[in-house]
Amino acid sequence: MKVREVMYRDVTSIAPDTDLQEAVEVMADHRSSGLPVVDNDFRVIGFLSERDIIETAYPYSDSRGDDLMITARLTDLVRKLGRIRGRTARSCMSEPPLTAGEEDDIEDITSKMLMNGLKVMPVVRDKRLVGVVRRADLAATIVSENPED
Repeated sequence: MKVREVMYRDVTSIAPDTDLQEAVEVMADHRSSGLPVVDNDFRVIGFLSERDIIETAYPYSDSRGDDLMITARLTDLVRKLGRIRGRTARSCMSEPPLTAGEEDDIEDITSKMLMNGLKVMPVVRDKRLVGVVRRADLAATIVSENPED
């Protein structure tokens, strides 16, 4: 099965100069754990995840899988979160982003996402954003392809 068969095409993206607070609001509005960062030609130049924002605000976290183990006091975290106001997506996005092509095999992409702890991966054609593949969609596809006997 190919990525094009499971990818989500109605995708929201942000510009590199998007304020982090606005980016978090967009993530919340779209119930997304991350957003592709695109230039004026919709070329994917980065990816901004919740994890990127938290690790930027709180660099002393210990990342394990999908969990962020906070190792210091909560008051310190709150103070540091205040310090990221006014920063942009470019300041903490992952770059270069890991991307998938529409014709990539979902088994390969699933493996790549799991190895890199990704929940969402941009799908590109000629480096331009055409959709995203989400780990939840891959899981649903795997379950539907392998029903219990």
